Amino acid sequence: LKLAIEYAFKIIGLRKLIASTFAVNLGINFTLKKIGFAVEGKLIKNRKIFDNKYSDEFKWGLFAADWGFKQNAK
Repeated sequence: LKLAIEYAFKIIGLRKLIASTFAVNLGINFTLKKIGFAVEGKLIKNRKIFDNKYSDEFKWGLFAADWGFKQNAK
């Protein structure tokens, strides 16, 4: 994941990355937080997961500047 982030910011020159996850997926939520993503939103019971049960959905964001890259002025 870190390699993909480096590529997105350094090679492609993206300003921001976003991700959506289900609250029940603890592993990816922990990983995103650990590497620097911040929760930007929470959608309550937004996604049906199984047996007519619903999960909250998190919206995550990570800016290039927060990762340590400065944007080139164009």
